[in-house]
Amino acid sequence: MRRSQAILRMPVNSVLATLILHDGERCDVLLFIAAGEDITRLISPGDPFVPMIKHAKFCLVARPAIAALGIVAGAEAPDDGGLPITRQRVRVRLRSGTALEGEARWHASEVYKRTSDYVNDASAYIVVHANQPQPTYYVAKSQVATVEEI
Repeated sequence: MRRSQAILRMPVNSVLATLILHDGERCDVLLFIAAGEDITRLISPGDPFVPMIKHAKFCLVARPAIAALGIVAGAEAPDDGGLPITRQRVRVRLRSGTALEGEARWHASEVYKRTSDYVNDASAYIVVHANQPQPTYYVAKSQVATVEEI
């Protein structure tokens, strides 16, 4: 069969992740991350459905149903020229009742002094760094019930 246009495929990275849905269901998935993008694109506002491999089958998951995505992070990212990083142990309880424990980290500044400053910023997600080799969770703020400092 001849086509009038060539089928173009964007290069993507396949990333293993833990998906936590709005109802607390947890499963391993394979995410597709386009070159030059990162996992935060999947937890931020965008297209209504996110493609992934779930239970060895292709699946489209509604973006509002995603409560958190956890990936095992590699080496820690550079600290942006030596800016000090504030670290706070937190327990994030999702609306489903699922609890995630780890560290919230943000660059210390006059704007971001407290945990409340970090969780109330304009982004659609917060990041919880669990103890290595546990995953780093990207948590949708719309699915968070409480953030407790521990």
